[in-house]
Amino acid sequence: IELAQPGKPARSTENTIESVESAESAESAEQIAPIQLARLETPLPVAPSPAEKIKNEEPVASLGKLTVDVQPLDARVRIMNIVEKYIPGMQLDRSRQYDVYVTKGGYSSFRQMITLDDDEKTLAITLQPRALAQPTAVRVVGGTFTMGCSSGDSLCESYEKPTRPVSVSSFAMTTTEVTADQFARFVEETGHKTDA
Repeated sequence: IELAQPGKPARSTENTIESVESAESAESAEQIAPIQLARLETPLPVAPSPAEKIKNEEPVASLGKLTVDVQPLDARVRIMNIVEKYIPGMQLDRSRQYDVYVTKGGYSSFRQMITLDDDEKTLAITLQPRALAQPTAVRVVGGTFTMGCSSGDSLCESYEKPTRPVSVSSFAMTTTEVTADQFARFVEETGHKTDA
């Protein structure tokens, strides 16, 4: 082994490195001071044989493709226990289980743990429309009532005067508000156009 330092060239013998000191610090350039090398306590690693390489390597993940065919087509597909966004035909490690979650507003969701048993797996999922509770309606019996304020009432606005009889026919009214899902279903089924 040749170690070179400015002003101090060195050469190697079996277990020693001898350095030649500079002429200024030594009486003669021929003086050589041996430096004992420390023996290595652990032997240098030996390259493993091909059989040992195979034995010591971690198993390579076996990949499979996952495709989720959904109805309706615009349903959202997510795999809840991985970071990557779902893409049809995405490659996944076959040694793991995956939490597949499919949703769409107005439909019952689908969620299932799956394992890729084959090189390719296709899940066919049809979401079912959620059973929307029909609003409960009650009948309001029609009749006649007096509307407005008397002419002597100073707390009323002018448009509220005079009092007058108003007749209303019988009608039905729901006991609860219409939900957004119920209204969306109504728009879808009737083609109703809103101002919004």
